[in-house]
Amino acid sequence: MQRQAEIIGVEAESLEAFDFSDRYLDTITATRAEIFADAGCLYILTLDNPSGYDSSPEDEPPNRLSVSVVSTGSPAKHLDRILETCKEVMGCALSEYRYPSVDFKRLREEVGAALTPPSDIETSSSYALMAKENRELAIRIKKSFGMLVGDLDKKSQQATEIDVESAREALEKAGIVSSEFMVTCRRQNHQTARAPSAKLIEQMSASGIKCACGKPIAEEPLEEALTITDLGRSLLDKSRWLSLVVMNELQRLGVRDDEILIESTIGGDELDCIANVNGELCLFELKDKEFSLREAYSFGAKMSIVEPRHALIITSEYVGGDVKEHFERSRKGGRKARSVRRELSGRSVIYVEGVDNIRPKLEEFVSSIHRNDSAHALTHALPFAAISPASLLKALEQGGPSEREDEGGHSSSRRRPRTRAKEQAPQ
Repeated sequence: MQRQAEIIGVEAESLEAFDFSDRYLDTITATRAEIFADAGCLYILTLDNPSGYDSSPEDEPPNRLSVSVVSTGSPAKHLDRILETCKEVMGCALSEYRYPSVDFKRLREEVGAALTPPSDIETSSSYALMAKENRELAIRIKKSFGMLVGDLDKKSQQATEIDVESAREALEKAGIVSSEFMVTCRRQNHQTARAPSAKLIEQMSASGIKCACGKPIAEEPLEEALTITDLGRSLLDKSRWLSLVVMNELQRLGVRDDEILIESTIGGDELDCIANVNGELCLFELKDKEFSLREAYSFGAKMSIVEPRHALIITSEYVGGDVKEHFERSRKGGRKARSVRRELSGRSVIYVEGVDNIRPKLEEFVSSIHRNDSAHALTHALPFAAISPASLLKALEQGGPSEREDEGGHSSSRRRPRTRAKEQAPQ
């Protein structure tokens, strides 16, 4: 074990021996295994017979070669080389394997037509609305159906102090608002015309267009105003911007487009986001406000219908203390109830409070799922090495390989395990 710890780059004292009395040990079908360690990455190769050891030679299915990567944040720079070597030696090409979710597939079929993927500009503009002052100004402009620039500094009902010029610049750059010029009749004191530029107003006046009172339109007061664009309106409606941000963050963490459903309806219930993360069904509830007890009851009903493995609440504000108490009581009650699915029993709702926490909290959440998959992959390989998978992953998380060079000249660094990839193909 001392030598194995040196190769992997962790302290031998942090490792524990593999428990060969483990009741899950008889489910391991690997007949050969190798683990390579380099720069915060573990490359796990296993050759196994999926049907177990009791198959007769006549009906024995093809062996399966699997390549898994446990990464602590470093790029898996040797993966392509390993895959190419496996192809040359084993004579088979490996293809990507992703954990399926029967429940997600069922929900996807129930939803029906697939959602049209958002455009790049929709996604990028959604991030501009993450800033609270940008969002508040955009909402004020949307409600006013056009706000004079001179009125921008006036406080809204919430009396929130914001940097108007900075917020305006960000919103215009993102295409959420645009400026236009309004002509106001002096006599009747109401707007008579709008145009995208002052020059166009002058051209209209030169062409003989007049105000309703009969005066040339160019002689009436002209004021610049900001209006919401079609893009901005679509992002603000039902806080769609938040759905697109969460969707993009999940994609950044390796979840594919076809593994995410946003803004779907099942049985009359609106579901903000459903995702298949490495074979585990996840239900997201998104709110651009405080998450109150009223929303908690509604979300609880959705959880009963969808029956997710994980439930997450993401809010731009915060989750009320009574909400957390409600879900904690439900969790303890569900742990005792036989009618609750076993994988749901005892699981806590995950809270993401504040838009600045969306990325780090989702990274932590997805990493926890990857960590379980990493332990599963290591369980199939480490009986050959006598190291406990749980102790190895814990050693990597609590310090991991120190920044040094091993005997092969490779360096390793201390990082937290983040991602995992798996390739497999029959031979």
